[in-house]
Amino acid sequence: MEASFLSAVVLPIALAIIMLGMGLSLVPEDFQRVKKYPKAVSIGLIS
Repeated sequence: MEASFLSAVVLPIALAIIMLGMGLSLVPEDFQRVKKYPKAVSIGLIS
């Protein structure tokens, strides 16, 4: 099965842009919330 241009190039680039945007929107309070409620993060990572 041969990968198309869309699945080989466009989708990974789009995913990288989306992930970068999400990462840039984080603020220190987000990390403090993770420290305060580690159970929710653990469940999410395990799932």
